[in-house]
Amino acid sequence: MDFFEYSPICAYVLIRYFCNKKFSPKERFAYIVSDLRFITQLWQSLKIAPPPFFGKKVSIYLLLIPKSPMDYFGKNTNANEEGFWALALRNPSGESIYQATFCFMPEKNLLIASIQGGGGRASAHREDEIRLLTKKCFGLRPSALLIEALKILTKVLKCNQTLGISSKLQIRSNRGLHKGYYADYDKTWQEAYGELVCIGRHCYYQLHHKHK
Repeated sequence: MDFFEYSPICAYVLIRYFCNKKFSPKERFAYIVSDLRFITQLWQSLKIAPPPFFGKKVSIYLLLIPKSPMDYFGKNTNANEEGFWALALRNPSGESIYQATFCFMPEKNLLIASIQGGGGRASAHREDEIRLLTKKCFGLRPSALLIEALKILTKVLKCNQTLGISSKLQIRSNRGLHKGYYADYDKTWQEAYGELVCIGRHCYYQLHHKHK
């Protein structure tokens, strides 16, 4: 089934942005094609028909604690320009606590295009959930947990590298700047011991699968 037929709202990324705001139209098109080709091959290898995959969230794991959040891999339902796919930590009610969006690059790398707390709910409630989750994970913050989970997913899907988008290339990092909010992606990847690598004319943070 054609991806854009199933989700026509995603088609705007063809003329706007896709994961990297510095992409030329030619680069953007190549990345979209590569991403959808990879996920199609994944469906075929798992013998999953596209419509159920689009419509369902696939549980990756459940923390072995009663009423703990689950990690889901599925279609990004927020800003598709930051990637069609998302790994989301959701509470038992299914609400997003934290999520990372990503795409599959032509070089068969997994590129994390955003990582952020779930929106649409009261800030105090969300912060309480984040604190509780961090405590349950022995001090590991949700963003760090998602990064580690995506490294594992990279290896499971037999991709080459896990990369993080830099602040300069991230599509929405400056969106809240006028309100005093700035998403410092460089700092996020540096805290995960990421190292800058250049692929073509763009530089990303390589997130090593083995800790030094």
